Amino acid sequence: MFAKHRRVFFGIISVLVILACSMPSFLPDSNIDTDATVAAILANITVVSTETFPPTLTPAQPPTLTMTPLISDTPAATSTAIFLASPTSSIPRITVSMDTNCRTGPGKSYPTVGALLENRPVEVFAMDPTWSYWYIRNPSIPDAFCWVWGEYAVVTGDTDLLPVYTPAPTSTPPPEFQFTYANKDSCVGYWVRFIIKNVGSMTFESISMDVKDITDSLSVTSVYNEFSTIRGCGGAKKTDPLKPGETVTVNSPPFTSPLGAHKFKATITLCTEDGLAGTCVSQTITFRVN
Repeated sequence: MFAKHRRVFFGIISVLVILACSMPSFLPDSNIDTDATVAAILANITVVSTETFPPTLTPAQPPTLTMTPLISDTPAATSTAIFLASPTSSIPRITVSMDTNCRTGPGKSYPTVGALLENRPVEVFAMDPTWSYWYIRNPSIPDAFCWVWGEYAVVTGDTDLLPVYTPAPTSTPPPEFQFTYANKDSCVGYWVRFIIKNVGSMTFESISMDVKDITDSLSVTSVYNEFSTIRGCGGAKKTDPLKPGETVTVNSPPFTSPLGAHKFKATITLCTEDGLAGTCVSQTITFRVN
């Protein structure tokens, strides 16, 4: 800044010298005020500066740096845990603590067509609206289905998606019977004896028996179109057919060896026509021979 003012000052001096040289050569009038004259000259001189001063600079703000992480060409592998559930873990199953009849409908008014034995879990396919009966594959007739009472049952698995079945009530009272183990006997061969009572409203024409010695894994089977009341080793009285309210005592098919104190299982099926035709019902019991 000081150097600039000095240049201006010398410029003024140069102008004054030029003017002085160009003035007429005469002695100054003593009456002239020299200082006033110089001041007037200086007042009429306009100093023109051609120097361009730099503009005021505003300091620039430093750029904002954005940190961009480096991306790996090969992304790191992600470990994903996969839990494999057992395919049968949620299938509903039923197990009974004692042998339970299996019926054609969810109620005691429906005929018995099989039985679910204790501690034999089976798959459940449906339930009744009261959750009292469960629809299963008939253990006695694998190609059929039946209803088992849940009083002595434990149901496991997911039952939320089971369908609810409401079968129509039967218009005709169903065939029904009861049977129990009576005793064992032998004449020609060895057998067990059962007492059968027709407690339904229909007459039975044929019968099949399947008796198994669980201890020795021995089985005997027979089919008859008549019923016989056994009278010891002296013979039998045949009954054909077995009408409602009647009772008969029948022998199982004979075993070839003496019957020990073993556990047995018996399934009896009665049908309303010969040859195990018509309407058939089944029952199964387990018992011990002494």
